[in-house]
Amino acid sequence: MKFKIVTFLLLGFLFTYEVGEKLSNYDQLNEYTVCYGALNHGIGDGTMSLSDYNGSTSDFHVFMFELSAQWCGPCWNNIPDMANIEALYADNPNVLIVTNLDDFGTGTQYRTCAEWGNQSTNYGGEPIILGDIPNNNLFGSLNTGSAYPSTVYIDHSMMVHYKGQNPSSGVAQTMINQMLDKLNNALLISANFITDFNNDADLDGSMNPGDSFDIIINVMNKSHDPNKTANNVNLSLESGQGIIITSSNLGDIGNINADDDFQVIANIAISEDIVINDYMLNLIVTTDNINDEGDLVVEEFENIFSVTLNQPGFPADVSGELISSA
Repeated sequence: MKFKIVTFLLLGFLFTYEVGEKLSNYDQLNEYTVCYGALNHGIGDGTMSLSDYNGSTSDFHVFMFELSAQWCGPCWNNIPDMANIEALYADNPNVLIVTNLDDFGTGTQYRTCAEWGNQSTNYGGEPIILGDIPNNNLFGSLNTGSAYPSTVYIDHSMMVHYKGQNPSSGVAQTMINQMLDKLNNALLISANFITDFNNDADLDGSMNPGDSFDIIINVMNKSHDPNKTANNVNLSLESGQGIIITSSNLGDIGNINADDDFQVIANIAISEDIVINDYMLNLIVTTDNINDEGDLVVEEFENIFSVTLNQPGFPADVSGELISSA
């Protein structure tokens, strides 16, 4: 049976990423609920964010998102194509293929997340399906022409590589392979932050004015090409007013070879008169390498933490998450 493809157009959103634009730190951090496939893909807590796959605590990834809706008949009819694409890249650890399912409802036209996932499995797919919950605005930020279905491809640097509407196995292979080629030939610099909150002046478990903490930053060259050396690396660490950073191993550090890393140890002191707020540590990694656009390779990584007045018995608001803003 042949199905006539129909595209559903909806009202546009205020902001939608276009090809060549990089996802913001906020959108990398945003967590999404996985309603199908979490166990099969090692997503233990049932939630995922793009920041989980940016090379800090994992391999670098490239992404294909299909933006569907429960009531969307053409989206449902695309399941065999999506299953075929999932199967093609099932053994590639650097490819993540995700279906985002909008507009949960109860009418007969609304197929459940489980029905969607089981149908894909019946066609040989291994789907990851995200559910429509508060803060899930993937369709709003990534759609193509406000259409269901939409597809978007995001490369390892969190840049939108290509956008389309109905998923096609041929187009998907072309776009994913282009992104993989770029990944395999790129200088891949990443970093992770380890916080040692061992200078808690009043032992209340919170970061208060007057406290300090130590931080270890591992700067890594995760390039797939063994000849991709990060040349003449310079490291700087910045933050906001009232945050005092002390470290003996920032500045020019020489080269970092592929599969090697460099460790930064710093002390972060919080002044007594600091404004109570969220603060950011911003690590800037500068190299002499040239990227495909002819620019020097510069990467920035951010670690967010909160300065509070919480005391024992009150919940501490302490968070740290690595985001690539390059």
